Amino acid sequence: MRMPFKRAAGALVLTAGIVLAGAAPAPAEPSAAGCSTSGTGDSRTCAQAVAWAKAHVHTSNNPDYYRYCDRINAWAYGFSASGSATAYVHWTQIPASHKHAGATSVPAGGLAFFSNGGAGHTMISIGGGKFLSNDIHGNGSYTQTTIAEIKSKWGQHYLGWAQPWFKVNH
Repeated sequence: MRMPFKRAAGALVLTAGIVLAGAAPAPAEPSAAGCSTSGTGDSRTCAQAVAWAKAHVHTSNNPDYYRYCDRINAWAYGFSASGSATAYVHWTQIPASHKHAGATSVPAGGLAFFSNGGAGHTMISIGGGKFLSNDIHGNGSYTQTTIAEIKSKWGQHYLGWAQPWFKVNH
């Protein structure tokens, strides 16, 4: 009996979805999940956090924003800090049930995470593939950007997005 197959990311995958031994699995599909603070203990909703972030956009060199991406996201959700030492550490502490590794369709309020072999980076989605991030358009600034710009300008590796879960309240 002959098994039909297809190629997926260089791997042979049987049409039943079985990956042949030694072959790389197909990449994860983008998540269709929306942003939710359910079960996170956050004091603000995703919509409230996005509104906070939009109200704080600036191009000036504000020392409170310089190199503090994780803290800024915590502020958006009503905390004084995230409870994590760095953005990358924050990503590693988030329960798997709240993470969407590799997914680039990030709902408004979702937090995007990057790795650079060090502290990493995180930013908040405002929807439609747009984000608010510190420092990308000047030290201490807080401006609109995209995943692609962070990757190309800073050479960051995109990890995925997560629901707004913060170590500080867990």
